[in-house]
Amino acid sequence: MFAGRSYDRVPVLIDARDRLVDPINDYLRYLVIYQHLSMTSVRTYADGILLFWRFMYSDEWDFASTNDDDLIRWFNRQTRAGVSSRTQAARCDVVFACYVWLELKGYVQG
Repeated sequence: MFAGRSYDRVPVLIDARDRLVDPINDYLRYLVIYQHLSMTSVRTYADGILLFWRFMYSDEWDFASTNDDDLIRWFNRQTRAGVSSRTQAARCDVVFACYVWLELKGYVQG
């Protein structure tokens, strides 16, 4: 609930240990509340972030330690998998924009 309005359809990211990933979820809510993106667009953003999350996930991986090299490795893996360049670019834009926001909000350091 924000400003008297419910946003119950905003997607959420839950990690492999069934815990909410608050920084990512805060970003998704930000897209709806402040950027006024449609739920369809936010779900598309969430799908892109989830694909990256699955690529990066390991027991030791901390989302805050992600860097440009990780994004490039993910981009290259998509190339090898035959993902179109347009889709790759859109996905990378989504993840990069998310990390820029996370850095601006102090969740990660650049």
